[in-house]
Amino acid sequence: MLSNSRAGVLSGGVGVIALLCLLLFSHLKQAPYVRSFTAISFVAVLAFFVIGGGTVWDRATSVNLIQNERFSIYEGTLNAISGAPWSGTGSGTFEEVFPFYQPETLQARALRAHNSYLENAMELGIPAAVLLTLAIAIPALRCLLAIWRRGRRAIYPLIAVAATVTTMLHALLDFTLQVPAVAVTFLAILGTGCAQAWNSRR
Repeated sequence: MLSNSRAGVLSGGVGVIALLCLLLFSHLKQAPYVRSFTAISFVAVLAFFVIGGGTVWDRATSVNLIQNERFSIYEGTLNAISGAPWSGTGSGTFEEVFPFYQPETLQARALRAHNSYLENAMELGIPAAVLLTLAIAIPALRCLLAIWRRGRRAIYPLIAVAATVTTMLHALLDFTLQVPAVAVTFLAILGTGCAQAWNSRR
């Protein structure tokens, strides 16, 4: 919220909703801290909106989606993907390769695709990009199943799923996991959740 990022606010809000829904529809809803946690979450979200919501709202309502530069970047990225769909252009080559596919309607220089999935497909090729996405999706799926299979430790996989929803949704509109601090923090949460998704007796 305080970053004034529209995509960040949207994905963060969806992540909080996902966390609360999973919490309330799992056996953890019987835990004594759930009601307090739910109330604190709503108060925290409300406080963030009061503090920084006005700026985000102004940015969201002042943007003309038809003229949004990101759509032109997406168009150019898709053109680049079609040029090398299997092998890609090479990891980290977006900034150098994109100008050859940049639409005429886009005047500014694009440093990122503002969509991690498209950028990965362009640089790595579609097969490798799919495998990279699955490397996150499969552990997250395991965490999702563990929410109903584990006991009190299910809170860890539950938080990991909510963090995955937030991060992967934000990656649709930005370069989330290309920021080292975000990637390390998210993978630490996902790793913790996945570690607690298995019964040690097995």
